[in-house]
Amino acid sequence: MAGPPSASSVNAPTAWDRTAWLRERSARADAFLAAHAWQRDRLVGILGATATGAAAARVRELLDPRCVAVVTGQQPAVGGGPLYTVVKAAHAIAIARGLSEVGRSAAPIFWCASEDHDLGEADHADIIAADGSIHRFHGDLGGGRGSLRFRPARSWWSALIAHCRTHLGSGIGEPYIASLVPDAEETMGAWHCRLLSSLFAQHGLICVEGHRLRPLWAE
Repeated sequence: MAGPPSASSVNAPTAWDRTAWLRERSARADAFLAAHAWQRDRLVGILGATATGAAAARVRELLDPRCVAVVTGQQPAVGGGPLYTVVKAAHAIAIARGLSEVGRSAAPIFWCASEDHDLGEADHADIIAADGSIHRFHGDLGGGRGSLRFRPARSWWSALIAHCRTHLGSGIGEPYIASLVPDAEETMGAWHCRLLSSLFAQHGLICVEGHRLRPLWAE
């Protein structure tokens, strides 16, 4: 009578064939693209209005009828939001790059959901100090129920930087942070897109606020 499986066999990870996974997704894309009518020229016009550098080149790739978009997104938040916002963006870039490697042109897009108005999710940032302690910062986003796309990013900036200096010390990458100071009229959504575009400038991440795509929405 056979004994129970060993712990090593139970916990052994299943081998993942990355190339096969990417090729399968690429193959599915043909049917998906053929089943819908696409307004690529209009989409490229909207995305190209703000994209620069590597992102602008990726936008132009969307004119290719075989090109697909790898879309992720998150609402904007004080300081850029939780770490998984950056992870989402990096994941979209990695998948788009992988699809390109197997012959499917792909562009990574980050949908900034600035139409969101959940201030309780967007008004804070957790700072992790060198000793592992967590220090929460709450930013002033103003009152009412207006969406984040109408709220200024500058209202909480100075207080956030002071909070970081208190808990992280002086070595917080100040020259880089200085380049991200919100403009006087810059909204949460616009600033969030600028932040992610800066972080992934060499990787062609296309950032767009959802409301800018409204001309393409369909019922």
